[in-house]
Amino acid sequence: IKNIFLFYIILFNEIKVPWLIAKKLYGFIRNDKNHIWAYLLYNATGVRKMKETMDGVDLIIGNPPWLTINSILSYNYKEKVKQVSKDLDVYMGGKHAPNTELCSIFFYKTTELYLRNNGRIFFVATAAIETGEQHSKFRMLNGFKDVVMWKFKEDVFRIHNICIGASKGNKPVSERLNIDTTVFNVINKNKTWEFEIDENVIYVPYNFNTIIEDNEAKRLIPRRNLTKLLPMGESHYKQNFNRGADLIPRNFFFIKIIDDKIIPDKSLLQHKPWNFYFVEEYDIEEKYIFNVCKSTELVPFYLLDVNQCFLPIEREDFNYHE
Repeated sequence: IKNIFLFYIILFNEIKVPWLIAKKLYGFIRNDKNHIWAYLLYNATGVRKMKETMDGVDLIIGNPPWLTINSILSYNYKEKVKQVSKDLDVYMGGKHAPNTELCSIFFYKTTELYLRNNGRIFFVATAAIETGEQHSKFRMLNGFKDVVMWKFKEDVFRIHNICIGASKGNKPVSERLNIDTTVFNVINKNKTWEFEIDENVIYVPYNFNTIIEDNEAKRLIPRRNLTKLLPMGESHYKQNFNRGADLIPRNFFFIKIIDDKIIPDKSLLQHKPWNFYFVEEYDIEEKYIFNVCKSTELVPFYLLDVNQCFLPIEREDFNYHE
């Protein structure tokens, strides 16, 4: 009798419990309670029901957490996320493990769960997705086709970001990793952002010619630069180094030279999304302008770009001038 009674409770709850959850969720929203439980309740009902009753959606647009696995405080939850990334084959492990971006996992997992074949996914993501060694597995983009990327000459957010999109499906590596990339000029006028297309260019992993043997896609560079790379191989100087050089001070005034005058290059200023020029125009002595190579512009073995900065020191004795 108890078992039969329990059976009827389950049948009753199949109707009542989702209704109670929906009512609670509605109350949260009506009272403007932007609380994690509202999102958990929604995902326990609406998203799950959609997955059960539909063959997937045509379009997913998202801005997933810009956090790394290492930022997850709970050890158990961190291990679960690691396992998900391993199952999706986007986990590099080793020294790269702590720096795996959660958005790389979201990109693959939401596609697997909710996107129908030939459906489109488009995410705002950190620029590490494009350049970071820890995302070499992610950039293989297995299960995707018609990949596009948007790059911005000035950061809109505090963290350097890109946009990446793709369709669910598959194409040979040589096709899917020729990534159609749009580079935007970004203009901030009266707190309004304007975006203008600067150029359209194809980006590929710099190991494009050996990507199948490597089974990972290195950082993305313009395809036109592939022919400029030196032959791959271990450096003769490797045994003399154990780490890269530290650039001190880190926060330079990066500049652009225009008509014999300079302005700081806002896209290279760190830590804040500064939306104004510290110095609009100023004359300085040419000897205090230095070329700086950043690791973000260096691949084996080619220098993609050189930045110029203002540093008031003497080249001979390094005396500082205030």
